[in-house]
Amino acid sequence: MKTLLRPRTAVAALFLALASSSAMAATSEAQQEAWAAAADDEAAFGKKLAGQLTLIATLQGAPVGFASLKGADHIDMLYVHPSAVGQGVGAALCDALEKIASARGTKILKVDVSDTALEFFRKRGYVAQQRNSVTIGDEWLANTTMQKTLDGVAAPVAGDRAAYLIVRQSVAYPLDSTADTITIQAFDATIDDGRVLSFPAQTITGLSAGNTYIVLWDMAAQTFVAVSAPALTESASPNYVIIRQMTTANADGTYPSEPTAPGGDGGGGYGGGGCPIETAQILLANDDRTGPGNTIAAGQIEAGAWVWARHETTGVWGAYRVTFARVFESDLVATAGRPLVSPSHMWGEVGAWTQADSIGKPAGRGRVVAMTVADAHTYVVVGDDGKWWPSHNKVAQEATAS
Repeated sequence: MKTLLRPRTAVAALFLALASSSAMAATSEAQQEAWAAAADDEAAFGKKLAGQLTLIATLQGAPVGFASLKGADHIDMLYVHPSAVGQGVGAALCDALEKIASARGTKILKVDVSDTALEFFRKRGYVAQQRNSVTIGDEWLANTTMQKTLDGVAAPVAGDRAAYLIVRQSVAYPLDSTADTITIQAFDATIDDGRVLSFPAQTITGLSAGNTYIVLWDMAAQTFVAVSAPALTESASPNYVIIRQMTTANADGTYPSEPTAPGGDGGGGYGGGGCPIETAQILLANDDRTGPGNTIAAGQIEAGAWVWARHETTGVWGAYRVTFARVFESDLVATAGRPLVSPSHMWGEVGAWTQADSIGKPAGRGRVVAMTVADAHTYVVVGDDGKWWPSHNKVAQEATAS
């Protein structure tokens, strides 16, 4: 295999082939179309590549992959034709870019990685730095910024970093609590270095009533632990994965109203926090409850209102009743194109739920609304542009009497 420059039309064809391949299965059809549209204007696509160092890999004279270096320290594109996957094409291109970047004096090489390529870069020593939300046309996709030092030593992953954070998970809220237990259901999650972990079901017992805990996964012992908040020692150690904050019930079965709102995990319990700002627009059902209707500010939602939402497990769209709503103060997170929400708000991504603070940025404090949509576990937040953003609700113990 060798690398050489080919006509840019060949590069565009490679790009389009990948966009329609099974490698993009984790994205929706609309997202694939938006992604592929980047190469529709071959002149603009070629101009972009002309401004970067671009390499093309060939097998038996045919182009099978390409990669580009933007500036001296950023891999902008690295794509391999589906028919050539597993033949070392991606590795050869990446090797070449790393050597070129190193020769130019670059110490840290960065790349924004799609979810499907996280494992490839992780195995090459790249370490996740932050989660991003990016727009392509009218669609939003998530990626992860990763980096690698080019002196032969990967960026530090232990001893020089804090506990790992979850950036994507298969179950929105996998925790529940009683006065003396916290129960975790089995779920899969991507952590901030790109690894995908499968967590088992477990119940932590012997806890104190009305106490706030940080639930963590002990990497060495392969078990969940609950440490009284703020758990500073454990949160600063790379031996743990932070799952989330959880508060146990009072001895009488009620839940404290502080330090977080009395919203809980899907199915019950107390988790608090994942809520939209009070001015965010929530999609209501129409008067006949047969389809979507108008929107209403979250701060005006009351128990008894009917929203138009998609059931979390069955996927059925319908009219579902709000059984609980409460306004409270919270830190805020901003994500491009979406209303402000609290840090633990769960956005519905393709095939998974993504926590707001893993793709957004701090945006001060404000009043947010914890809501329960008991039968659906979800509701829709409508952006200023009219786009629907699926969100996971909060299930409050108090709502059972509503």
